[in-house]
Amino acid sequence: EQTLVVGTTAIMKSVCNHVYVSGYESLHHKSMNGTCKMEKYRLQYCKSCGYVAKRVLVNSRSFEKCVH
Repeated sequence: EQTLVVGTTAIMKSVCNHVYVSGYESLHHKSMNGTCKMEKYRLQYCKSCGYVAKRVLVNSRSFEKCVH
């Protein structure tokens, strides 16, 4: 049994009747030296509780100077 925390609400994975949808997620990782990395993932996630069933990296890009 897994617990997913969405904001301040904890939802038990076992009580959700998952309805999966596809989508994308972008993550920004900033380093102390001023560089950064952007990653884009393709997701299969539950639109009811937010549980991510599948996350696949589709693109990654590094920047010498973070402008984000």
